[in-house]
Amino acid sequence: MVGTVLITAGAIIVNSYRSAATNAEHTMTLLTELAAEQTEARVQAFLKPAEDVITLVQRRLQRPDTRLDFATLEWWWFELLELQTSLSVVAFGTEQDEYFHVKRLPDGSLDTKHIRIENGERRASWTDRPPGGAFQDVTRRYDDPKDTYNHKLRPWYIATRDRQDVVWSDVYVFWTDKVPGVTASGAVRRNGELIGVLAVDVNLSAITEFAANLRVGQSGFVVLMDHTSSLVTGPDAPKPAADSAQPEVAALAQTPQFKQWVDDDSGEHAVVEFEAEGRPYIGSLKRTRLGDTQSWIIAALMPEDELLGPIRRTNTQNIWTSVAMLFAALLLALIVTRLIARSLAVLVSETAEIRELRFAGRQGDDDNPFHEVSQVLRAFEDMKVGLRAFQKYLPIKLVRKLLAEAQEPALGGEFMELTIYFSDIAGFTPINEKMHPMDMATRLGQYLGALTEIIEDEDGTVVQYVGDEIMAFWGAPHPVESPAVRACRAALSCEARLDTLWEPGADVPIFHTRFGLHTANVAVGHFGSVDRMYYGAIGDGINLTSRLEGANKHYGTTHLLSESTYALVSHAFETRLVDRVAVKGKELPIAIYELLGEKGSVPADRLEALRGYESALEAYFARDFQTALQGFEACSAALGEDGPSQLLAARCRVYLKSPPPKEWDGVHVMKAK
Repeated sequence: MVGTVLITAGAIIVNSYRSAATNAEHTMTLLTELAAEQTEARVQAFLKPAEDVITLVQRRLQRPDTRLDFATLEWWWFELLELQTSLSVVAFGTEQDEYFHVKRLPDGSLDTKHIRIENGERRASWTDRPPGGAFQDVTRRYDDPKDTYNHKLRPWYIATRDRQDVVWSDVYVFWTDKVPGVTASGAVRRNGELIGVLAVDVNLSAITEFAANLRVGQSGFVVLMDHTSSLVTGPDAPKPAADSAQPEVAALAQTPQFKQWVDDDSGEHAVVEFEAEGRPYIGSLKRTRLGDTQSWIIAALMPEDELLGPIRRTNTQNIWTSVAMLFAALLLALIVTRLIARSLAVLVSETAEIRELRFAGRQGDDDNPFHEVSQVLRAFEDMKVGLRAFQKYLPIKLVRKLLAEAQEPALGGEFMELTIYFSDIAGFTPINEKMHPMDMATRLGQYLGALTEIIEDEDGTVVQYVGDEIMAFWGAPHPVESPAVRACRAALSCEARLDTLWEPGADVPIFHTRFGLHTANVAVGHFGSVDRMYYGAIGDGINLTSRLEGANKHYGTTHLLSESTYALVSHAFETRLVDRVAVKGKELPIAIYELLGEKGSVPADRLEALRGYESALEAYFARDFQTALQGFEACSAALGEDGPSQLLAARCRVYLKSPPPKEWDGVHVMKAK
């Protein structure tokens, strides 16, 4: 008995240490990942104003009725730099060699420079203001005949003039402030012709200060690098990370795993273990994108022994304490150990079953040497009976959430964004009329069960069945990563599952199913009355999703998405813009899209025909009905029976005979659900 207890105690101590070490390593990974995520959020929030300023100014300058009034621009940009302290310079250079900027100097003053061509001669003038002064507080205005600055030769102008998006530069040291910074730039065009290029300089001092003050654990820290592994923050910026004066940073940059991850440029996250000066470290790497042209690397570094050291010391103390206490308690424990262990094992097992929502009845005798344990076991069995019934009326995810929170549901909910799903069987009423009710109940149960399983496998929540209709959503009762993508994948899988649900040739109805998906902010929670509630969602987005599902019948499609869902899944799925509609009960129009399949799954010839449909739709919206008709007919011929092509072609024929009024905007108003 002594030998058995000693072996057991030793095994528990060893396992405890290993478990604690594993948990510590996991905690370190979480800490470094959290620090990287916090830094990414701060970086994006810090740099986004530059893109916002470019977008705002682009929109204003690209308007045909906007005159390049540099006096107005000076006041406007002065106000922008006053509000956005992270911005150092807002500049605009034209193709006609005119240049203008408002610049924040190291003392905090905002000065203006204007280069213009007057009577064929180049003239550069400055307007100086005192630190903290208002726009009208001008110290002096003067010309600088020695100024040779040519914005057309600057890298930001050259890199941006032929691009449509915002371009971010590499990190470099600002000439005036002598601090690291980056430049965001965007081209300004009118009617397709380049007018000039906007540029915004961002001082990275605040990011450097944030990263310097961010601690990972007690002694860990965060460092930022660009896509070439050059430092963005710290006193070494923009030196290559491998040459950093910080040994931890240099050691990380020299590891093969880090170099491979940087060169690959496809992974968004990685964890690297390395040593610096004989001390093991863990580094969490996260890539954050700056537009389409630039990316930064966020590295959160933490020494491993920060958490493992105390665990090792505590484990040594536990060993000696356990040995001493073991012998003192052994004689007394021999008598009752078996009885207590067996009773507690039963309770732990039953508790684990309930915690995991496994409610099967317990096998074996309920009698126990301890009266209290027997009472608890009987109470567990009674609770299982109630929970087995309870989980059949609510989504299992919600049941787990309610049990975890240990509180009763209350009327009301919260406003949150969900991706909502509706599906319905086409022509269900005539199918139902031809079948015996019990047969239909059996088939419908198989149908609903198969689709529900797919939805739940994709982490969706089935809210209710209304006859053959299924309502589900993603995002509640717990958050879901990429809810719109998961919903679209579930809808496609449901359609594919119907082809294999029953054996070929079986005497069963064909359940052609239509799907509608929409992403919106709705109220989610418990609704109904005080003594009878249901879990679900209410709001305008629910009605719109139902209308989208019904619109499939009108267009002859199977899957329809709202434009809000399309915006979230267009990177992962092939879609087709079907039309702009105002569904029944709604005045505001929306664009609707057909979900075709995941990227790479749709044949190239089909995609080419569908792109032809979208080109025809553009002509249709532009009132060029003859061109649109030809495009729709060509698409229908290429695809065979294509409902949207045939429907839009029919509309074109009507409009060719009887054109719509001048105020017609291409929106189709649906009169039926």
